[in-house]
Amino acid sequence: MRAKQAADEEDLVELEDEVLEQDIEDEKSLDADEEPVVQYERMQRELVTQALDFDLSSLAQRVENETIDLNPRYQRRTRWARQRQSRLIESFLMNVPVPPIYLAEDKYGQYSVIDGQQRLRAIHDFFNGVYALTGLKVFPELNGRRLRELPPDIRKILEVRPSLRCIVILKQSSPDIKFDVFDRLNTGGVSLNQQEIRNNAYRGRLNDLILELSELRLFRRMLKIKNERTSATVKHMRDCELVLRFFALRKAWKPFKGSMRRTLNKYMEDNQYAGDAKVTRLRDLFVATLKAVDAAFGDKAFVRWGPEAKQWSRGVVAGLYDAEMLACVGKDPATLVRKRPFILRQLQEAFEDAEFDDAVRTGTNQPSKLRLRVQRVQSIIDQAIGD
Repeated sequence: MRAKQAADEEDLVELEDEVLEQDIEDEKSLDADEEPVVQYERMQRELVTQALDFDLSSLAQRVENETIDLNPRYQRRTRWARQRQSRLIESFLMNVPVPPIYLAEDKYGQYSVIDGQQRLRAIHDFFNGVYALTGLKVFPELNGRRLRELPPDIRKILEVRPSLRCIVILKQSSPDIKFDVFDRLNTGGVSLNQQEIRNNAYRGRLNDLILELSELRLFRRMLKIKNERTSATVKHMRDCELVLRFFALRKAWKPFKGSMRRTLNKYMEDNQYAGDAKVTRLRDLFVATLKAVDAAFGDKAFVRWGPEAKQWSRGVVAGLYDAEMLACVGKDPATLVRKRPFILRQLQEAFEDAEFDDAVRTGTNQPSKLRLRVQRVQSIIDQAIGD
C-alpha cells in the first residue's frame, strides 16, 4: 500500500497488520504567500550546486571507500537485476548518454545519493568483480565475463573513457530548498514520502537515533505492528516519523503555526549532528515517555474511543499519539499504572466531546486542534496524579 502524503487526509488507512492515521504532515514546499518572482530569486540564492564528471573507476572507488554513501538505512528500493546492471555497462561501451547522478554533500568531501543509487551500485559492483555481464545485445561476446576477464582494450575503455556527470548539491544550500530537491528528484518508479526523504536529506546522529528508537520492541507493540517485514508503517517509515514528531513537538506544540513539515524539517536540521550527550538525553526521554504512556493507557495507547460504537478502535491515531506522549513527559509510570482505570474512563468521556474528537481525527495539523488535544489529555493525566 502506498503511503499517502496529503496534509488533509483524514481517513484511517488499513495496513497489513495495523492501522495508522496518515494525516501526519502537509506537503507545501514553499510559502503560499510569497510572490512567484520572490520565490524564484530566493531559490537561486539558496540552492548551490556543482557539476562534476567522474570516470567509472573513480566512481567505483568513491563508493568502495564510502566517500559516496550507497547504504542508507531503510533504503526501500530493490536492487537492479544483473541483466539491467549489465546493460548499463553496455551503454557506456556504446557511448550512450546516461542520465546524471544527483548527490548531496553531507560534509566536505562526503556525499550521499539523492538519485542514481542503482546506477552507482551497478558500476561499483562490476568494477569490484561482483557480477559477470549477462543479457548483452550489442556485445554478446562479453556475456559471462567479469571486468578482469574482458579483452584488455575493452577493459581499458571502460576504466578511462566513459564519464558520468554528477550534480552535487553543496552543503551550504538551504536545507529547506535541499529537501525540495530530494522530493522532486527521487525516482526509480516508487515515490518516497516525506520521512523517507528526511532519511536521505538529514543523515546524521539524530536520524540514526530515530531509526534506533523506531525499532524498540515496546514501541512496535504500542503501534500494533505484528510483522515488521510486512508492515506498511515500517516500510514507509511512519514509525520513524512519529518518533521525530515527539521530539519536534515537545517544545513547539504551544507556538506551533501549522506547518508540520517545516517543523519536522527544522528540528532535523538543527539537530542533525547532535553530540553524544544530547543523543543520550533524547534516547532516555523517549524511552521513559513511552513507558509512562504504556503505564497510563496500556493496550489502549494511541487508539480512539468510539462514542458511537462504544468501543476502542483497533488502529493507532497520530493525533492521539501527540497528546498522550506530550502529556506523559516526566510522569512516573508506577503512579500512572495504578491510575489507569481512571485515566481510561476520563479519556472515554473526552471523546464524547465532539470538539476533542474532531481535534484528534481531522485537520490535526491546525494549531488550535493540536493545542486542544494536548491540553485535554494533560488535564486528564494531571488530575489522575493529583487524586
